[in-house]
Amino acid sequence: MFRKMLIAGRGGIAVRVLHACRELGIGTVAVHGRSDVGSRTVRLADESFDIGRAQADPRIHLQIPALITAAVVTGTDAIHPGYGTLSLAPSLAEICADYGITCIGPGPDVMDRLGSRVQTRRLMRDAGLPIVPGSEGVLPSFREAGTAARRLGYPIVLKPDADRDEFRPVVVRRSEDLEDAYEALRRSSWGGSLYLEKFIESHCRVEVQVLCDSSGHGVHLGERVYSLRWRDRWLIAESPSAHMGPDSRQAMCDLAVRGALAAGCSGPCAVEFILDSNDNFYFAGMGTRIQAEHPITEMASGIDLVREQIRLAAGERLQFAQEDIRLQGHAIGCRIEVEDSKALAADRGVIRTFIPASGPGTRVDTYIYSGCTVSLPYDPPLATVSVSAEDRRGAIDRMLYALSEMAIEGIETTIPLLRCALSHPAFRGDSETHHVVHAAFPDGIPRLRVIGAPGTLDRGQPIPAIAGLRIEAPQGARTAPNGHHETGVPRPPGTA
Repeated sequence: MFRKMLIAGRGGIAVRVLHACRELGIGTVAVHGRSDVGSRTVRLADESFDIGRAQADPRIHLQIPALITAAVVTGTDAIHPGYGTLSLAPSLAEICADYGITCIGPGPDVMDRLGSRVQTRRLMRDAGLPIVPGSEGVLPSFREAGTAARRLGYPIVLKPDADRDEFRPVVVRRSEDLEDAYEALRRSSWGGSLYLEKFIESHCRVEVQVLCDSSGHGVHLGERVYSLRWRDRWLIAESPSAHMGPDSRQAMCDLAVRGALAAGCSGPCAVEFILDSNDNFYFAGMGTRIQAEHPITEMASGIDLVREQIRLAAGERLQFAQEDIRLQGHAIGCRIEVEDSKALAADRGVIRTFIPASGPGTRVDTYIYSGCTVSLPYDPPLATVSVSAEDRRGAIDRMLYALSEMAIEGIETTIPLLRCALSHPAFRGDSETHHVVHAAFPDGIPRLRVIGAPGTLDRGQPIPAIAGLRIEAPQGARTAPNGHHETGVPRPPGTA
């Protein structure tokens, strides 16, 4: 086991890692700049190290040379990068290896193997996972893209080959729109080599949480589904999915373990699938780091994912088999973020009062406290509130109570938006796959529109559930219910 760990992440995940290290008897080092010298992580860690030389720039946490210097000076033998940008950087893992330091997460070989979407699709197909029909390789020109699109049939979705989390695929429904979409994406910062897939209408995304060790053993801890999307971000996640049948769930989870092992993963891995309205599913991607939504899986399974991540990174084996895992009840997680509810612009300021939610089956992961300063755009979400109950409706009620009890004064947050969504009849129905694309706040009162569920969409047109929604998208495009950009589709009447 490790002797001392440098915690490079920020926010709630940094505090979460610190707690896991304490339980494992590992010393901790928190890094900081001038802007976060008073952070909760710095206060709780055994040691702290100023990597900013009194700089106020929060991006100092992303400077790998500064982190390596801190690790060497403090004598740490492991670095935990959290779940943000650092966790996706092969260079960090490579430099750590050069210095004899373990980077908690996938090795550079795994990141390189999964860095190409086309290569990953081939790897998963060879492992027996169903993949969405698509081009066999990258498309060097619009001519090749047109040939592949005609073969598959419209609508199709264009994607860059490089696997980057922040990218939003572009849906093209007509052949006459393909060239403009192809050239625009190729020239964008997300561009480079492109490929395309058949677009699956009325789908939702489901990810299976997998744990693997370096000896080739793997287990799954069930699935998560994201049920509320707002401004390119997921605010509500649930486990399990409310509309998956037991046979599909078992098949999906078994294939997720097979895919993670085929990729050479060790530690936590989230295998993502597209699930259509007929209960068919297809491999969609793989995340090889701890996920922000891990608390709901921990509540459903009773397994500490961060603790297991550290143990497995130290070379230990899984201590349980699949038959030892018992998934119970229904868990829901809500991300509390900073938001000015009237101007819909990022806020910043001092949190005058913070009262966390409490009660049976309720958990709050956070880094904030009364009197702390929050600044954007670099600070992470304020908190994640997670609850569990016997069934979905019980979990929704428990979450509503938790959010009504929680108090954050001094800045505007997304709590009103979350309470509004959780109270809406469409969300409280049998299907959790309703996506809120945008919210308007006339007179400070949140008003939402639920965008749809499998089987309820007509060519992607939104269902008017609550007045006040405007769809936010670039000129000439609109946001689809599943969060893709669409081209060549007129906006619905009454939307901005």
